[in-house]
Amino acid sequence: MWTRIVGVVIGLSVLAVADGWAADNNCFATRTACVDFGPNALPTSVAEFDALQRTFMTAEKEQMRAYGAAALFLYAAMVRSYDAALGSAFLVRALEEAARGPADAAGGQRWSKANDYYVQRLKARPELVGSYAVGADPKAGYPIAPTKPVTLRFRQQTKFVSPPSTGATKVFLCTPGAKTCRPMNVTRDAKGVWHVSAFSSITIGF
Repeated sequence: MWTRIVGVVIGLSVLAVADGWAADNNCFATRTACVDFGPNALPTSVAEFDALQRTFMTAEKEQMRAYGAAALFLYAAMVRSYDAALGSAFLVRALEEAARGPADAAGGQRWSKANDYYVQRLKARPELVGSYAVGADPKAGYPIAPTKPVTLRFRQQTKFVSPPSTGATKVFLCTPGAKTCRPMNVTRDAKGVWHVSAFSSITIGF
C-alpha cells in the first residue's frame, strides 16, 4: 500500500514517489515503497542521450538524480540490444569515469576490462534487459521496442544505504522476473552529475 504519492514532471519524465521501506519487496508483487521512473523514449543519438542526462540532473531531489543515472544505464543497455555501436556509446556516458577504460588512439572510450564481462552478459540476455521495463510482456520474452517509451521501477530504500547527500548511494531496480530488486551503485561527480559505478547484480539471470 502506498503511503504517499507525489508526481514530479521533468521534461518527459513523470516520477511517482512512495515513502517507506520494505525488505525483499520486488515492487511488482506488492507496490510498497516503490518509485516509477518514466515513461521516457529511448534516445536515438548521443545528443539525445546527453540532453536526457541534463534533464534528469535538474531534478530537485538528489535521490531522483540517482535514479536518473541508473535509468540512463538501462536505456543504454536496451539500445545496445539492437544497435551495438550506439548503445555502447551510451553505456560509456552512463558509467562513472573510474568504470571506463583508457581512451583509444581516436580519443574514444569503452568500459573498463573489469566491467566487460557484465556488459557482455547484458548483451547476451536481451530478455533480461527488457524485463526491467514496466509492462513488458514475459510471454513474448520481454521484447525491447525501440519506439516504445520505457518506465522503470525502483524500490525506495533508506535503511542500510548511504544517503544521496554523501555523493554515493545504491538504487534498487526491480523486475517481475526476480523476487527482490537488484542494487546498482551510483556516484556523483565533481560537476554534480550522477553515473553508475557498479551494476553486476542486474546482470544476474532469472
